[in-house]
Amino acid sequence: MIVRWMYHEHLNDLVDIEYEVDLEQIDQDEVLPRSRQDLLRLLELYYLAEKLLIEDLKLQICDQFHEITNRGIDLLTLAPRSHVDIYVGAEQEHFSLPMRLLSIRSPFFESYFSRAADPSRLDLPNDKPATFAIVAQWMYQGRLPSLRSISATPAAPVYALYYMADKFFMKRLQDEVLTYIIDIYLITREDSSPFDPEAVAAIYRETTVGSPARLFAVDALAYSFLYQGLDAVEMRPVFLEHPILAADFIEAIKGIYVEGEDFMTTRAKHRRYHHCRDDLTSQM
Repeated sequence: MIVRWMYHEHLNDLVDIEYEVDLEQIDQDEVLPRSRQDLLRLLELYYLAEKLLIEDLKLQICDQFHEITNRGIDLLTLAPRSHVDIYVGAEQEHFSLPMRLLSIRSPFFESYFSRAADPSRLDLPNDKPATFAIVAQWMYQGRLPSLRSISATPAAPVYALYYMADKFFMKRLQDEVLTYIIDIYLITREDSSPFDPEAVAAIYRETTVGSPARLFAVDALAYSFLYQGLDAVEMRPVFLEHPILAADFIEAIKGIYVEGEDFMTTRAKHRRYHHCRDDLTSQM
């Protein structure tokens, strides 16, 4: 299969994969449904690509992996039994998660396991257990729980979920969370108060350069300034704290003049606020 990929540089349909998976290795005694068999084969192929340092193939497998888990396959019984004990928050709430699953889902964890003296334990004292629990669920099931009951205001827990995904370099999870935030914003913005400059500053503090959340937040700030009466005096302190935010704000204003008042809807439609350009199912 690796040789076949080297010739064609893309994965064939899963039904064409012709090697066996050692089910005993992962303690599976039952006959698995077709989609679970596919997932096991992908896991085995991923480990081989990792061993051979074939990064492009690893990325393609991750895309296939995400597609299958989006069908609702629970990975809890599929991942190998090498688990990591993760202690989250000041309370040290304990999570036990499969090391290989974490590596596939997050470059953060993959890097940690490759350099840690004791990769079987990870402490995350500055993170919130409730937020990490949602991230863990997403890693297992490939989809978020319903976010309907969670506010999308900039200080709300849904932003904490985005920040954690950003910390772990989980781009697909970031996109899914931001899709929810943008949907809510576009529906409610005419009835809401202007986007708070301090909230935008908080987003800049919690995310990295190039984050789609920054692009969305500064666009919302520019919209509030031009169409919702946001006073420029309110923005001055955050511009002094974050010069890059001031520069991004100027670019957002320019974009509005070029693209028109409905520019954010257009940008959302064309997925300007996402890492991945393929379709994501909105959580609405």
